[in-house]
Amino acid sequence: MSVLAANRLLEQARPDPAALLDALEPIFPLIGLLDSTPQDPEWHAEGNVRIHTEMVIAETLRLLESEGDAFTPQDRTVLLLGAALHDVGKALTTGEASIDGQIRVVSPHHAERGASHVAPRLAALGLDDATARAVIGLVAFHHHPTKLVSREAPSSQYARLAREVDPRLIYWLEKADLRGRHTAESHRSRAVEMLELFRIECEATGNWGGVPRLYETWSHRLEGEFGIASPLERGYVWHWAIADYESGRISSLEEALARTHPHRSRHAVLIVTCGPSGSGKSSWCARQPGDWVRISLDDLRCSIAGKRSDQSRNGEVIQEAKRLLRIALRDKQTIIWDATSLRRDGRSVVLGLGTAYHALTRIQVFATPPEPLYRRDRERADSVGKAIIDRQFESWQWPGASEAHEIGIDWASGA
Repeated sequence: MSVLAANRLLEQARPDPAALLDALEPIFPLIGLLDSTPQDPEWHAEGNVRIHTEMVIAETLRLLESEGDAFTPQDRTVLLLGAALHDVGKALTTGEASIDGQIRVVSPHHAERGASHVAPRLAALGLDDATARAVIGLVAFHHHPTKLVSREAPSSQYARLAREVDPRLIYWLEKADLRGRHTAESHRSRAVEMLELFRIECEATGNWGGVPRLYETWSHRLEGEFGIASPLERGYVWHWAIADYESGRISSLEEALARTHPHRSRHAVLIVTCGPSGSGKSSWCARQPGDWVRISLDDLRCSIAGKRSDQSRNGEVIQEAKRLLRIALRDKQTIIWDATSLRRDGRSVVLGLGTAYHALTRIQVFATPPEPLYRRDRERADSVGKAIIDRQFESWQWPGASEAHEIGIDWASGA
């Protein structure tokens, strides 16, 4: 009933903010902790995170009414869910710290932790891929306007952000976020100034709305001016060009063509699965067509330790998996690294090997909410149990667009 109630409220012209949060709470349980999560009074004199969140939803609704022509129906859904969920990570990260000799309330990394809580549970709402990704982007990156402006970040960092979520939507959510709080006018004025500078920079660099203009230009030039007819070769150059540009290694498409020329006609493809136990990774692997190499950590545990659940010889398992991976990468094969890969540090080791061998890399995410996963796990012969699944969800770090050349998400696994 909570999903139906939440979707009905999202469709209303002016849903009650408290009612919307109540409807979303069974899907995103951190909402239930927001009324007991404090905020720093200098920036949030209104009180706890629940109060602030209701105020941000109300301000979002006012912006949607006053700027109605600027938003599509999808924008409206994304902004309302972004407003409701943008600070849920504070429930996990809020504490006290001494800053300039004063004890302050802080919530470090709450945006990232919030996005990792929200992302796999969004499948329960039945959103389309673009809408779900935009909501995740708003939760994960809603503080980036200030960060980018204060650091005087290069245009490549604005392009990287635009691949995560349309900066236009971040701009409007942050407007509502600033209005939905009680803070000193000096703080608010400075924050508004930074937000407007963010908008100006996004517009000036072609990163305001949709795919960054530079990347669209590169895509057209590869097929037209440079005549790369093969979609596989063109995609390889394009993805590597983006990764190298955002990492500061290149500044032009010509440099990308030179760097990728030795590998673009024949290269490995590395796919890293990412999802809790029982989320459908192995079934997805079995459905993939063509010749490919599957490196399964569970299968290696069986052969080395005797059973899938035995973690006692994980060091040997990982070393053997890496050995097999290097061989397949050297032979320019398509490889699926079949593991949970929930944490960023674990993924980075595998993807780093792929990058070192000039592979095209992809993370395939399985966005299964907890409840369906519990039911599915009970029916499996190799069930791991609810406690382990819960720990996996707690440790899950949702992958960002810059972790690999491509991020695929299997939302159907949330059914």
